Amino acid sequence: MSLPERPLRVLFIGNIANNSYYFAKFLRSEGVEADVLCYDDYWVMSSPEWEEADFEGVPADLFFPDWTSLDLKGYERPRWFAQGPFALSVDYLRAKQEGRRADAERGFRDLSRAREFAARPATRQSMKALGPLKRFLPARVASVVERRIKELLAPRRAHTATPADPAPFLSRCHELADEFRQRFPERPDLLTLSDSLQYQQNVLSIVELFRHYDVVQGSAVDPLYPMLARFQPYTAFEHGTLRHAPEALWAYKGPFHDAPLSRLTALSYALAGHVFISNADCLESARRLRLSSFEPMPHPMDENDFLPPSEPREAIRNRRGGQLSFFCPIRHDWVDKGTDRYIRAIPELARALETPFTVCFTPWGKEIERSKQLIRELGCEDRVRWVGPFGRVQLARRLRESDVVFDQLAYPSFSGLTPRALSCGTPVIAAYEPAGMAWMFSEAAPVLAARSVDDLVRQTLRAIDPGFARRYRTEARTWIERHHSRERVVRALLGAYERLVASARFKRERGIERGLGSS
Repeated sequence: MSLPERPLRVLFIGNIANNSYYFAKFLRSEGVEADVLCYDDYWVMSSPEWEEADFEGVPADLFFPDWTSLDLKGYERPRWFAQGPFALSVDYLRAKQEGRRADAERGFRDLSRAREFAARPATRQSMKALGPLKRFLPARVASVVERRIKELLAPRRAHTATPADPAPFLSRCHELADEFRQRFPERPDLLTLSDSLQYQQNVLSIVELFRHYDVVQGSAVDPLYPMLARFQPYTAFEHGTLRHAPEALWAYKGPFHDAPLSRLTALSYALAGHVFISNADCLESARRLRLSSFEPMPHPMDENDFLPPSEPREAIRNRRGGQLSFFCPIRHDWVDKGTDRYIRAIPELARALETPFTVCFTPWGKEIERSKQLIRELGCEDRVRWVGPFGRVQLARRLRESDVVFDQLAYPSFSGLTPRALSCGTPVIAAYEPAGMAWMFSEAAPVLAARSVDDLVRQTLRAIDPGFARRYRTEARTWIERHHSRERVVRALLGAYERLVASARFKRERGIERGLGSS
């Protein structure tokens, strides 16, 4: 998609599970100038290396990875992806968009040094020490402390922009507090001035960057930035963000929780020009928020990165000495993923199967030690292997080589793992309810639905039947090509952007467009 005078420009903010990376990559192949702002997030699954580089092993710290410790075989990340401290990332993208080549080159190097600095043990320990402390501090105080630590640890902060006048921002905060009361009169909690003020520094520094783009898309909770900056048009990408999850182990528990970030998230989605929902079970939340425009969006992936194996699975299994391999790469968060049920199923599978098997778990999540303790209590250590986690290249190989993939058992809509397994033609078990996903996919996916241990055993036995596995391989791949393709993702993005940009131009031509600092 292009405008009459130049290509469309889109900025993606936030990059959970590399979704924004994929959106930008796909759009760039269509001629769109798409950039990603991945600020203060260094997690491996928010890094391009995780998707593109072919490497063995993993960084020692998954949240602050030192990519120089691995052989990436010459991979270099794209210049349209800015990852690092907020201010450095914004400054780099501004220099890039404004054609200041020397500043942009220096900024890209600064971001690289900042990531290397963040991976140092002293830096990691300082940031991790803040985690427990934040529970005992008011949200605004914790935010200020966290920002100050990042300022002290960053090797350089470039302030290329003249600080913006804070008065329009304060006015915007008051506007949004009134808007929250009007949109959600049934809520006992209120959006307060202090809820928004904690973002003042970041918002004032990003306003000028926004002016270089036609559309801004916020991922997860990041739509709050264009909302606070009064930028339009902006879109939101839901990544489990709209689930009401008071029992979640994470600090953020959904848009209906009584917390500053929850209130800002609820309002930013309600005010978005369009919302993409990647988890079908969030439909009720979308209705509850009274979103004016939304549509389902598959988790972005390129199906050609996850092709079925070139040989029968029996041949792959024979190279393992005939042993079955079950792959369970989900997080060890029992409430959020149901990982413990797969562990409890191992003794039952051992009784039901004559063929030897191994369950391969991945060591990530908040309850790894709890899972290991359960494995010991059940006496099934000899059936378990710990592998990975894997970047995309290695993950595709592992999915192709596995007999069955075990995905999350908590939610009726599937995660980003399920379509990748389906694309490889590998049977996948998950908590799946086709009726609840009908609004997202017109045809039920060939996911083997399970909730209980008995379900897991029954579906696993079904999946390893040779005749069933051969049929499944064809059916799964066909479903992906019809319903979960890269083409569908691109078509949805461009369709929404085209409509929103046309509407924004109409408003500009009539002098009714507003932005932070305008009247």
